[in-house]
Formats: sequence, structure tokens, C-alpha cells
Amino acid sequence: MRAAESPAERAERLTRGKISQSAKQLVADALIMPILSQFRESLQQEGVFGVSDAEKRLGPVIDSRVADAIVKRSRLPIVDRVEQSMLKRVGLPAQGVVR
Repeated sequence: MRAAESPAERAERLTRGKISQSAKQLVADALIMPILSQFRESLQQEGVFGVSDAEKRLGPVIDSRVADAIVKRSRLPIVDRVEQSMLKRVGLPAQGVVR
């Protein structure tokens, strides 16, 4: 049976969780999403069969969802590096960053 978690341990666990989520979101938004957006836009055609209003509005939403899924399902080393850097900034050791 596990001993009860102290308030300091709970705070550290919650902070680590928030930092992990933030690192994933940062990589998805700043790195993956622009690549997906550029790729999607390069495939769009002008003219009679051009881009509809729905595609213009939903394209960025789809890019965001796909970027989040890519980061969540992959083990990108850059996510670990960003997470370690964020942990260091708040004064927590980088141990426990396991992917």
C-alpha cells in the first residue's frame, strides 16, 4: 500500500503534469501545426474547384487536431527537451521525464 502523498509531493506531481502538457502543446502549435498548414495550403487549388468557405474555416481546426494527435502518439525528442527546459526553469529536476 502506498503512503499518503504530502502536499509538496502533490504540488510537484501537478506541476510536472502541467509542464508535460504545456511542452506537448507548444511543440504541436509552434512546430507541427505550421507544417501541416503549409502542406494543406499547397494542395489547395484555385479556380472552379477552389477552396470553399468551410474548408477555409475548418482547415486550421483540423491542422490543430492532427498536430495534437501527432505529438501525443509520437515520442518526439524535442518534446522531452522542451519539458526538461521548463522543469529546470521552475527548479525541478529533469528526472521523471520518461517517454
